[in-house]
Amino acid sequence: GVRSKAAADWLCEMGYHDILEVDGGFTLWASNPKLPARQGKEGATTFTTVSPQEAHDRIQGGGYAYVDVRTREEHDAGSVPGSVLIPAFDKGEGGMVPIPQQFTAEVQERFP
Repeated sequence: GVRSKAAADWLCEMGYHDILEVDGGFTLWASNPKLPARQGKEGATTFTTVSPQEAHDRIQGGGYAYVDVRTREEHDAGSVPGSVLIPAFDKGEGGMVPIPQQFTAEVQERFP
């Protein structure tokens, strides 16, 4: 989606590499019964878009983390087990507002 692509671009600008953006995001991941999903009570310059299955396989192989760039509310409603929540956008009066400085600072803190 738009948010994950923006977040991937920010990570690339920061110098992170081998960034994977999951095609269809959490929605498509959760729709695959073969992949785990938790449901709530209610130096590269590019990134690669991969299927949920490929993302799962790479995460299981080590060296990758699933960074959930959605809001806390979306994450709490359902998420990939073991995912790391680092919102890239915040809800504003006119819709979703990018928060690249907060996002990149938290990424640097969590993934030095």
